[in-house]
Amino acid sequence: MTREEALDAARRYIAQCNAETPLHPDYYLVVGQPVEYRQLWYFDNCTAHRPGLPHAARSMQFAGAPGYVIGKRSRRVQEIGWADFSALRKLQQQLQYFEQRVAERARQPLTLRELRQYFTMSLPELQAFKRQLEEPEQSVAQLLLLLEQRLIEENCFLIDLMSEHQATY
Repeated sequence: MTREEALDAARRYIAQCNAETPLHPDYYLVVGQPVEYRQLWYFDNCTAHRPGLPHAARSMQFAGAPGYVIGKRSRRVQEIGWADFSALRKLQQQLQYFEQRVAERARQPLTLRELRQYFTMSLPELQAFKRQLEEPEQSVAQLLLLLEQRLIEENCFLIDLMSEHQATY
């Protein structure tokens, strides 16, 4: 999914939100700037005031979910809470770490101790996962995909994004 496709999906989603569940008579949702992650696009929940609203009345604050994500493959939209937003940022940092480690794996292979810091699976499962990562025919892209899938499973993040009950835009 390109940036433009993500923006189009976000516009449709926000239009539906404004039509179905208006915030307040003087305010409406607008599409924020997209932030690209490996498997999804993130958008902040942003509001704007209606034209002609007196300046003194423009200070209304809204609370709730920080934003929403759109899956690049599934094209599904999901509001995310603060915990998921934090998990998304943590996942991105972990993926950046593993991108660097996979690039240098020929000189310094991943160790069980290192993997244990990121994964809570049992020792036999972790050993099997490490053997899978060490298979010589694995490309860098395949290794990163394996690591990313496991990290997502560990954090139970994005699981709902892949389910069938979410709206597609």
